[in-house]
Amino acid sequence: MRSLIRVAGGAVRGRSHDKDGTPCQDKYYVWRAKDKKAAGIALADGAGSMPHSQIGAEYSVNAVLPFVRDHFNDFFTNPVDGGKKIVEFLLEGLSETAAQNGLMSNDMACTLLFVYIRCKNRTIQYVAGHIGDGVIISEQGNEIKVLSEPARGEYANTTIFLTSKNSASSLRIYSGVMMKPAGFMIMSDGAAESLYIKKLKSPNQVFCKQIFNWCDKYPRKKITKALLLNLEKGVFREVSSDDCSLCVLRVT
Repeated sequence: MRSLIRVAGGAVRGRSHDKDGTPCQDKYYVWRAKDKKAAGIALADGAGSMPHSQIGAEYSVNAVLPFVRDHFNDFFTNPVDGGKKIVEFLLEGLSETAAQNGLMSNDMACTLLFVYIRCKNRTIQYVAGHIGDGVIISEQGNEIKVLSEPARGEYANTTIFLTSKNSASSLRIYSGVMMKPAGFMIMSDGAAESLYIKKLKSPNQVFCKQIFNWCDKYPRKKITKALLLNLEKGVFREVSSDDCSLCVLRVT
């Protein structure tokens, strides 16, 4: 039986940005191959201190998945070198984007999280990457766990961005094989306030399981609608005043 892959995502402006009129600086991108044998999700959280960081976030989520797709075998077998290549590629693109918009690269500082999967028989090969805060969660056989924890910067309440010094060595790359069914979830720090328990460094099992269950029951449009509804009016907005974004990928 052919695998069923579902991808969905959403991003909403936080209460703090509603007050000052700042646009949502969280951006996301979801993709699924037409042959339904590959898929990917990407999410970037623009630095709140940079007024144009959403431009860098938008570029990063759109650029990273095609690059990983084209170099999947290299990154899957050699994730350490893969991280350096991805950062170098994105920094070059961010520099060009900055020049086109009359900005400096640092003006577009953002975090980045992504997962790219390829289905092969009964298994899933994956490559995931993470720089900065936010969280990556994986799910297999009803076991939901943290694949990648938030990274903090040199000072309190700071994190690492793509444009930060030594970002090439800070991008964490993960690769591996999972048995179907399985799934992944990536989120900004705003959404993580509800889906990640900091004290325990573990997922909120109830909320995460519910989202993965949506992927088994509903088509993409309905999943997306449910995500946005909860991000805009649910517990996410009550817990955090920051922008909130979330992407999910599930393979049955």
